[in-house]
Amino acid sequence: MATNRVQLQRGLSITELFDRYGTEDKCRQALEAALAARFRVSILRR
Repeated sequence: MATNRVQLQRGLSITELFDRYGTEDKCRQALEAALAARFRVSILRR
C-alpha cells in the first residue's frame, strides 16, 4: 500500500487533538486564548 503524505505531517496525533480540543469547552477556551494572544500582539505592534 502506498504511503499517504497526510500521515507523515508534523502536528498533533489524534489522541493529542482530542485531549486538547475534544470538548466544546476545551475548543472554545483554546480559540479564545488564541484570539486574545493575537489581539495583544496587534496592539503591541502599533
